[in-house]
Amino acid sequence: MSIIVDTSVWSLALRRKTPSDSSPAVTILQNLITNDQVALLGAIRQEILSGIRNFEQFTRLRDYLRAFPDLELMPYVTGQQLAMSLMTVAELFQWAILRQWSVI
Repeated sequence: MSIIVDTSVWSLALRRKTPSDSSPAVTILQNLITNDQVALLGAIRQEILSGIRNFEQFTRLRDYLRAFPDLELMPYVTGQQLAMSLMTVAELFQWAILRQWSVI
């Protein structure tokens, strides 16, 4: 069984200043990852990546998140197609940040 983890939990887990054992949600996420039980929605993947301001960190996290399968929500669009579309949105957002464009 796969579990969808909310963006807020990912955000908490990915913070450098937060000890990994300080939150029960982060501990549960770590266990789910260890047991290969995490799936992502494309929108959650995009939200996580859109919060990264540094291109090197963005690339590293994007590659790390590719290990998690995408849950298919729409029967006419595969999970991978939707993930690629949302990944493109995150990459365009990152590109705009690098050029110091106003993104709202």
